[in-house]
Amino acid sequence: MDDFNRFIKKLKPIICFTASIVITFQVYCQRNIISLSKGFCNKDYKCSLPDSDRIHFNPYVGGHLCENFNPRQANFNRQYLKLQTLQFKNHIDRLQQYIKYDFSEVLKTGDKDQNGIIGLTYQRIRFHIENVKKIKEKPGIYLVKGKSKLGNVIRNFSGEINLLHFYLYPHVVDDAGKKGKYGDMFGKYHFVEENSKNGSLNYTGVFECDVIADMKRKMFFLDAGADGAVGYYNRTFVGIATDTKTGKSKKCIWGDERLPFSFDFDIGENGMRVNDKYKMNGWQTFYDESEYIEKANGQYELKNKWWLTKKR
Repeated sequence: MDDFNRFIKKLKPIICFTASIVITFQVYCQRNIISLSKGFCNKDYKCSLPDSDRIHFNPYVGGHLCENFNPRQANFNRQYLKLQTLQFKNHIDRLQQYIKYDFSEVLKTGDKDQNGIIGLTYQRIRFHIENVKKIKEKPGIYLVKGKSKLGNVIRNFSGEINLLHFYLYPHVVDDAGKKGKYGDMFGKYHFVEENSKNGSLNYTGVFECDVIADMKRKMFFLDAGADGAVGYYNRTFVGIATDTKTGKSKKCIWGDERLPFSFDFDIGENGMRVNDKYKMNGWQTFYDESEYIEKANGQYELKNKWWLTKKR
């Protein structure tokens, strides 16, 4: 019994320290990000996980979002930035060290597009970023040109990305010739569609991008090693789209694979799976995968590279 008591006495500080971390994290979220109110879920919603479980604070776990976030809210850029940078609370922000390097190639979408949601009906909107140029005179600012596709309407847009933070993970990566460390880059964006008689949209918000920093060769790569894996997301843009005619703003989020703050829109366990109730809002061909063709190497690509068309 004496041995057992001595063991408990030694274990007690560890238990208290662990509990303090959980409580501190929970209090931080309550004061700075979320309310832990569970006030936005329907009356039949049940969750067996404790309030301190981090899954409640993960913007990519749609099934739990209603516990702390209002699904009617349009703009989640502040919450997204705080939640995603929380893990780097004890890390050094290395932006000033890395701001001189060029991340242009990482931001271009190449032969792929990005899917997004607009409005509370989760209508499909698609983006393609085709040109990115670093401004030498203004470190951290990139000029961006691309195209958006909403329904059958394709519009050119242009604007800026302004880097805010750059963090490095301690892990070393050596993958297919890409050697270095994983990095996480955050910024804000402002894109403006060209004017048309039917109106146009302005896009503002924050973005996050995972990269591989190869400092020996002074090169940066998109961290796409987990592309297609469970829960993969990257080059995520979180903000609003504002109609230039009416001045009204809508929720607008897009990126590679999974999207944050999508609530009951994405019900997939492995990859993004569109809820049946939103399927007819432009997601039919994504839902049944008919918009893709399989290549000889087993990879899939889009049949129609819509951003190459001149149709407006």
